[in-house]
Amino acid sequence: MKDRITPENLFSSVSQVFEEAAFNLIQEYEEDVVYIPQNICSRMDFRGPVSGTVFLVTSPAQAAQLAGNLLGLDEDDEEVMEKCPAAVNELLNMVVGIFVNQVYGDSQSYTLGIPSLQSLSQKDFEDLVKRADVNCAFIDDMDNVFYSFVSS
Repeated sequence: MKDRITPENLFSSVSQVFEEAAFNLIQEYEEDVVYIPQNICSRMDFRGPVSGTVFLVTSPAQAAQLAGNLLGLDEDDEEVMEKCPAAVNELLNMVVGIFVNQVYGDSQSYTLGIPSLQSLSQKDFEDLVKRADVNCAFIDDMDNVFYSFVSS
């Protein structure tokens, strides 16, 4: 099952959620992984025959755009800024739900953790890039670059 923890499965999970829930078209970003200062990092564990953690790292500006799209509000709206962290966590929750279904299929049971937020220092970000089993970089139609990682 660990062989199903692939960049393709992670990319398809992220792109499906971002396009359908946040109306944000994304594609793979082919450049080197670069630290995002003042980042918002959401992380969520999954447990089953293979266990791990999925991370979503984005900038505050992109997080506001995603939250606005998810909530149907203008990204400059004060309510969006207040709900931005919860919106990023909810997007990751949707991503992980799809991702683990691709990894485990319908016949395996698994448990999902609760998404949590943190901000990564440059050292923590670089350590995550090194230890992650899967690294995916994305760019959206507004030229925002963001990353998702799986560590198992």
